[in-house]
Amino acid sequence: MDSLELQTGSKIIVNAANGPVIFWIKNSFIFKGALTDAANVFPRIWIGYLGTTTVSLDTPFQGSLVASNAQITLPTVGSPNHIGSFHGRHLQVGPGQTICHHPFEIPFQSIPGRV
Repeated sequence: MDSLELQTGSKIIVNAANGPVIFWIKNSFIFKGALTDAANVFPRIWIGYLGTTTVSLDTPFQGSLVASNAQITLPTVGSPNHIGSFHGRHLQVGPGQTICHHPFEIPFQSIPGRV
């Protein structure tokens, strides 16, 4: 997809019963909402961001984000904090912010659509 914009109060609910959900975003990613799984478990979501503009995860993020060409900013947020795996050109973490590492279940070289 070209861009994904999740504004305050918005939510993407996925059904990952048959395997993880993969998103490829080309140009713009705004995250102020939430990613959840329909089964109410940790979301099996992997996001590959190809753009160069900084991605700021302004609300608690649960999932995996790879932004090899961009900075990922993890500002200070409340519970449940940021949980997942984060790989970017630069990683900026807000003061006092706790990040819980939760590795993605598929190795990077096996991600569908990898460029």
